[in-house]
Amino acid sequence: MQRYLAVMFVLCLGSGLVLAQTKPSPAEDAVVKADRALGMAYAKGDTSAVEKMLDPDFSWIDTDGIMTERTDVLRGGLKPLVPMTVETKVWAHMYGNNKVAWVTDNAGKKYAAHIWVERPQGWRLLHVNEIETATEAPGGTYRAPYPGLHGWYWKNSSKKDVKIVLNAAGFWTEAWMFSGDPMGDPMPLQDPKPPEY
Repeated sequence: MQRYLAVMFVLCLGSGLVLAQTKPSPAEDAVVKADRALGMAYAKGDTSAVEKMLDPDFSWIDTDGIMTERTDVLRGGLKPLVPMTVETKVWAHMYGNNKVAWVTDNAGKKYAAHIWVERPQGWRLLHVNEIETATEAPGGTYRAPYPGLHGWYWKNSSKKDVKIVLNAAGFWTEAWMFSGDPMGDPMPLQDPKPPEY
């Protein structure tokens, strides 16, 4: 019985230490409050508050990988990918003697990394990098109603590269792919590279 109580005591003490270490530092708490305040200023359309919270060297990389500097962000009226709501998850990691913070905002499949720096005037946002994870790729099937020449056309209307995988079954003698608009030059069908393990 004494052994059981000793084990329970050690487990409780260990749990207490873990809980004590999870309390955010004052600097971490302050930068999270600044991040939330910036999100609320964007939500309210308070451009003067937003402008005050952005560092003079501020830059923003959007989901397309395009970097925009402070003046163009303010002029263009860019809005955050991750809106600040009660469901938004916010994490902060402190660096450089608590003078630099990496704050991550997350809502669903949308993520934003905010790099904050402590200046004499308070916390200022230095950089934003936004990522949106892709949803499941759309797919479909086509069953040829008769023997003969069949094909389909798909146009990529985005600026992002797209991977198309075509699985063919049955009997066929030739397969060609065309690239370009509207017809393009024919190219022999290429087998995909085997997966790397």
